[in-house]
Amino acid sequence: MIITKIIYFILIIISILFYMLFIGDFSLYLMVFILSIPILFGIIIVIAKFNIKLEINSASLTSTKNEKCKFILTIKNNTIFPFSNSRIQIVYKNKLSGIENCMEISVPIHPLTEEKLYFYLSSDYCGILNVKVKSIKIYDYIKLFSCKINSNKTSSVYIMPDINLDYFDYYSKSIENDDSETYSNSKSGDDPSEIFELKEYISGDNFNRIHWKLSLIHDKFITKHFSQPTDSAIVVIPDLILKGSICSIDTAIEIFYAVSLNLLHNSMPFEICCYNKKIKEIEFIDIINFDSLISTFIMLMDNLLDDDFYSLTNKIEEICLNKSEVFFITNNNVSFNYQNLFDDNSVKNFIFVNDSFSKSQFKYFNNLNIAEIPSGKFHENIEKILK
Repeated sequence: MIITKIIYFILIIISILFYMLFIGDFSLYLMVFILSIPILFGIIIVIAKFNIKLEINSASLTSTKNEKCKFILTIKNNTIFPFSNSRIQIVYKNKLSGIENCMEISVPIHPLTEEKLYFYLSSDYCGILNVKVKSIKIYDYIKLFSCKINSNKTSSVYIMPDINLDYFDYYSKSIENDDSETYSNSKSGDDPSEIFELKEYISGDNFNRIHWKLSLIHDKFITKHFSQPTDSAIVVIPDLILKGSICSIDTAIEIFYAVSLNLLHNSMPFEICCYNKKIKEIEFIDIINFDSLISTFIMLMDNLLDDDFYSLTNKIEEICLNKSEVFFITNNNVSFNYQNLFDDNSVKNFIFVNDSFSKSQFKYFNNLNIAEIPSGKFHENIEKILK
């Protein structure tokens, strides 16, 4: 642009000298035309500034580690002016690392159109990948002037752990799950211990649940709908904090997700206990299918703690009340007496991601299943986690 301005300045001098040395209207018209160029282009740039809009969206809400996430950049030009060269600045970062990266895309903008551009990003860690369109810079036709249009439109993708489901065909954990004493009065479930209601068969019902004796009596198919327990005897506690290395929190997230998937794979209803910063309360979320696990994962990432003040260890006795099996997963680097965590012997599975811990401090708890996982070594220790 500097060279263009120098050339334009030289043209102004030449046009003025031409007007002074040559008699006739042409020299006047030429000088007026050259002097009016910046005014004309300036007006076009100002009009474009208020009529070019940007939007960004992700093709899906979730993705997995190291998988390419598709983003859709929409450029809407409401003017009749095309711009052959524009530069779009995009910044993106993972919430866990906090490291901001920047990229630029050069594209032409056509008049009176809405165009979509597609680009792909990936993340090496779990968490939330935030992408923001920071600005778009447009130039006039001879690059005499430019204008930056701020956008700040954002889109996010939740990055899930990359876990091979074949793991669960090789490792199956035997878990004691006490029957729930109470059942839901409003919805059915999958617990055959109690029948919720009997209804006429409709398309989509499980054929194996037909009550043949009643079906013969009423001359139509009658299906059994089982009860939904209101309380689960299994709880998974992801005590995750952002302090420490990014590898430790990433590995802890992978472990939490793997343990949860393994319970689902073994058809074991369970609860996830986590602290919700929005309502400032501990929540117990029933996990009965894959969709409920995904929605809980998303909520957990949104509420990921950055202060150990809210560590769930402070409420462990309350959390473990009436639970037969507790999985406690942590990357907490804060030094405190973990032995107090197991005084009531409720926590039977303790998985920590912290190389500074030592199993020796838990030697007095014979019934405790302890797994020490080095940071960044999730896949190498999957057997230790799921055994």
